[in-house]
Amino acid sequence: MNNEIKILAKILKEYFDKENIPFLKTEIIEPLPGRGNLIVTVEGTDPNGKIYGFASHLDVVPAEPSLWKHHPFSGDITQEAHDRFIWGRGAFDMKNVGVSFSIALLTLLREGFRPKNTIRLIFEADEEKGGHDGMKKLVDEYWEKVKVDCLMTEGGGFEVPLKGLIAIQIGEKGVAQTIIKAKGVSGHGSAPDSYEKFAMFKLVEFLNKLKKTKSNIEFLMSMNV
Repeated sequence: MNNEIKILAKILKEYFDKENIPFLKTEIIEPLPGRGNLIVTVEGTDPNGKIYGFASHLDVVPAEPSLWKHHPFSGDITQEAHDRFIWGRGAFDMKNVGVSFSIALLTLLREGFRPKNTIRLIFEADEEKGGHDGMKKLVDEYWEKVKVDCLMTEGGGFEVPLKGLIAIQIGEKGVAQTIIKAKGVSGHGSAPDSYEKFAMFKLVEFLNKLKKTKSNIEFLMSMNV
């Protein structure tokens, strides 16, 4: 998606502006046509305090609707076999993070909280294609509007090639383990039964089907394993 300003940046800005909080300021920066970046700043009480940043990108990887069970931009809430999901391209990468940042901040502000240090939410365009039209533009041309002392966003766990900076990652993809049990006949090697009856053959057959299946999770559930 390459038209963040039309869809998300304006919607989010209106959402924050409705709070009518004097020390909460919003600004859309559009360095290139359609590439909208939203900066939300909550000014702290200490004018010499730090600026803590929380970043979330607005763009998503392109999606072909015909390949999806539900339209990739529907936002449908679906009940799957093991849980409920918000269905949509970018729901996980990374609208969930941006929404979490927004709800947490607005909840605190509605309860009367005002931070000592300044908090800045940065909703940037163009992350999926390298960030050249998003964060790079902001840093190169609008540094005073996006500078922070500490930034939290997705990714991390690797050293940034700049003195004194390192990305910290506390979690990534988890592990889901499945136990597969196969039952078959036993027999002596001198007089074996038909090989289709052996557990090992059944496992091989199962794994071959799993290898060819597009959705491994759905296949496992259909096999009751």
